[in-house]
Amino acid sequence: MVPEAVFLNRAEAEQDRKRRELAAREFFNPFSFDWRNLTALTSTRLAVFRQKLAELGLTLPPPRPSYSEDNVEYREWWDRESANWTPEQRAGVWDVFDKVRLFEVVEIELE
Repeated sequence: MVPEAVFLNRAEAEQDRKRRELAAREFFNPFSFDWRNLTALTSTRLAVFRQKLAELGLTLPPPRPSYSEDNVEYREWWDRESANWTPEQRAGVWDVFDKVRLFEVVEIELE
C-alpha cells in the first residue's frame, strides 16, 4: 500500500477514493484480480451474477466444457468484448464486484 493523498476528514477521503476508483476502472479488467475464482471478486451468486450481466445487454461467455461454470474465463471475455460496451455497461459490470477495491481509506494519527 502506498499513500496517495492525505485528508483531514473521512468524507473527503471517501469522495477522493471513489473518484480514483472510477478512473482506475477504465484501465483494469476486474477479472484479472482472481479470474478463476469469482467468489473472491463478488458476493453475488453465479446465477445472479450472470443475470445481472445479461440485464446490461451483454452477451455472456459460454462455460467451457472442461470446467465448472465457476471457472468460466471471463477475463478473456472482458478483454475481447469490453471495448465495444458503453461506459454504463462497463460500470455496471464493475458494480457487481463488491469485493474488489482498488483504493482504500486508512485512518492514521498525525504527530
